[in-house]
Amino acid sequence: MIRLSLIMISILLSIILSISQKLSAQTREQDSLALIAIYNAMGGENWDNKTNWLTTEPIYTWYGVTLADERIAYLFLGSNNLTGKLPEELGNLTRLEDLILHNNHIESPLPVSIKNLTQLWELVLNGNELSGIIPPEIYQLTELRFLNLIGNDLSGTLSPDIGKLINLEYLALSNNQFSGPIPAELGNLTRLDALFIENNQLSGSIPDTLCNLINLQLLYLSNNQLTGSIPAKIGNLTGLNSLFLHHNQLTGSVPSGIINISGLRDLGIEYNQLEDLPDLSNLQMLQWLVVQNNRFTFEDIEPNIGVASESFIYAPQDSVGIGLDTTISIGNSLNISIAVSGTANQYQWMKDEVDIPNATSDNYIVASAQIADAGSYICKINNTIATELALYSRPVTVTVVDPSDLSDIISVIPTEFKLFQNYPNPFNPLTHIRFALPEAEQVQIIIYDILGKEVATILNEKKEAGYHIILFDASKLSSGVYFYAIRADRFQAINKMLLVK
Repeated sequence: MIRLSLIMISILLSIILSISQKLSAQTREQDSLALIAIYNAMGGENWDNKTNWLTTEPIYTWYGVTLADERIAYLFLGSNNLTGKLPEELGNLTRLEDLILHNNHIESPLPVSIKNLTQLWELVLNGNELSGIIPPEIYQLTELRFLNLIGNDLSGTLSPDIGKLINLEYLALSNNQFSGPIPAELGNLTRLDALFIENNQLSGSIPDTLCNLINLQLLYLSNNQLTGSIPAKIGNLTGLNSLFLHHNQLTGSVPSGIINISGLRDLGIEYNQLEDLPDLSNLQMLQWLVVQNNRFTFEDIEPNIGVASESFIYAPQDSVGIGLDTTISIGNSLNISIAVSGTANQYQWMKDEVDIPNATSDNYIVASAQIADAGSYICKINNTIATELALYSRPVTVTVVDPSDLSDIISVIPTEFKLFQNYPNPFNPLTHIRFALPEAEQVQIIIYDILGKEVATILNEKKEAGYHIILFDASKLSSGVYFYAIRADRFQAINKMLLVK
């Protein structure tokens, strides 16, 4: 009985081995047929290198093909003039681990059968002609470690399903046309060490969940349309080497926690609307620091002089202060001031771009204004520590009028609609608002605060053709910038004024 059992076992093993060999032969044949389909579908005759393809030579000698356990595991045909669309037979390469097809002319759509490549670790399709959304089948390749789709024509929003690729270590989607928000689900990819999604049209804020990517070394979000602030927990990414957020519309302060990223070498945050840059002197590995074209002042720049070992680019910055159109009467005083933080500031006031002699403090006073004092006033602020930066105040445009001339103007019928600058401006609490009507109109004048909220309607009636003056009493309002808007049947305009109490 024992001998019989051994014989039966031997027969079964032989049958299993025979079936296995047949299955192996079938899968090897499928691999071969898949390669032939790729060659025929993608202009193989015109490939730059097609050594041994479609010959009787063993498949492992075909250019770009590598085997493992007699199955195709690696297919490298990058920069080889592939054209057209990948065939459905690609999905038969079920042992494929690396598919490298960059810098060709591959078109959309990718075959649905790509979802069969469940062993795929590396998918590189950058520099092709893919368009539309990322094929949903890619999100089923949960073994992916490396995904590169840079430099295609992909568009649409990034799907939350991207968070299913939890084994990704490298994700590159730069230089496409993706729009909409960055999905919060990217924060699920905690094995990522590189995230490249710059040069798209992404909008909205940077999701806080990106601060969960504690293994991240490279984060590139630049050249998008991102708004809001830099996440306060950015300092959690203690392994970052490079952080690039430049050319967005980010606002607010640079989080102080950024100083926790001790290995940070490159920081690019230029061309945003950021303010309040922390002291980065503890970041001893920092080599490249670029912060120009934000709203930083000398208070932000001075502590960071000498921080970056190779380059610190901090000029220019946005103008400072509040731009203003102001009207005063002959003989009244004019006092313009500008407050800029810094320990080594130097001031020079200019009128119509010409330096005013001895006007070198943070304010400029004209004791008794004359017609010749009308013009545009700007202050240039230099700093003896941050010597490459000059800050400029926003212009204060001054009009000086003779009140005796107003009665002559009022008697004239104007030829066009016009809303004049209020007079005086700044004011406390009374000011005059003048407007011109070439014909009779129903007129509204409405006052708004800096947030666009209506705070008063000071006129709502029909007015005859001519020049009109309305007195506005702002005694119930607090100091600040306000806007006054005129609305007539065929005319609308808005101006800014400053209430100072």
